[in-house]
Amino acid sequence: MKRLLTILIIILSMQHLGAEEVSEVHKTKIVNFDITIGNADKLSGYTRYQIGGHFIDTDGTTGKTYFPISELKFPLNVYMASATLNVTLIERLKIDFCFKKNLTTDAGKIKDWDWGIYSGIHTSLDVFSKSDSRLNSHIIDSCLSYILFKKEIVSLNIGARFLYQYFNYSISNLYQEDYVHQILTTIQEKTGKYKVEYYIPYLLNFSSCFVLGGSFKIEATLGLSPIVYAKDVDDHIERGKIMKGKSTGNSFLISLDTKYYANKNVFLGFNFEYIRIYTEGTQKQVFYRDAYEGSNFYPVGTTLSIGNVLRSIQYSFGLSAGCSF
Repeated sequence: MKRLLTILIIILSMQHLGAEEVSEVHKTKIVNFDITIGNADKLSGYTRYQIGGHFIDTDGTTGKTYFPISELKFPLNVYMASATLNVTLIERLKIDFCFKKNLTTDAGKIKDWDWGIYSGIHTSLDVFSKSDSRLNSHIIDSCLSYILFKKEIVSLNIGARFLYQYFNYSISNLYQEDYVHQILTTIQEKTGKYKVEYYIPYLLNFSSCFVLGGSFKIEATLGLSPIVYAKDVDDHIERGKIMKGKSTGNSFLISLDTKYYANKNVFLGFNFEYIRIYTEGTQKQVFYRDAYEGSNFYPVGTTLSIGNVLRSIQYSFGLSAGCSF
């Protein structure tokens, strides 16, 4: 972050090198490009899944258990680098595209809760575990919007947006407490993998832009999506069990993007974004080796399915530098 601040200070000093009037940034153009190449965000929050409710047992019979019987929470505490392209055509049509990739990989501790698997009491936390995580992630964000209203200092846009998120975890260094049998288990090697993908079309994407003093630009955005699709895969290596889920739901986001134009070509920025995702579906579980869970024995090849709920809360803030032409 110190290195990023140094870069931003250097770029800011460029405004004294033959800079033209800042107000020229807002002259009418047929095509206007903003390219942000020095963006670093701090992503925080989590993605988690819970299982329980309706199930299909190994023999094909159906039933309903309490919810949740298990919960896994995966942290999202990493730094992201991004590149953004904003194109405005004849001051009416806007096209935005952004690609993000994680700079750091240590996302934090993964936590796992299991209720009633030994005691049979749904309010009893029977097993708790936590593990280290390494995260590989990328995010693609694109938007097409139309400028409905525009005056000298304010504009209102409406459009559609598509957001794709990919989070892939490597899990190791398990610390597990079995409260029923008073057993503590630690495993120092790799114990699992988890991958989740979110496909989010924001069919309604509203934004309002304000220009202050000729050099400051502030854009606030609200996105609503009623048709989120998510798929996730959880591989419990130490248990010989893989779980694949598919679910649908909804999402909304709010964001704030500010830019200061040092001159007509160079800008510095600060951005904030909040995203909430909720989906419901089914998780299919397959044992790829013989295993015990609680008092039950599952031979290799055993399959069952159970209700699956995903929730994700994400918020990020960062600094940026770019050029306009």
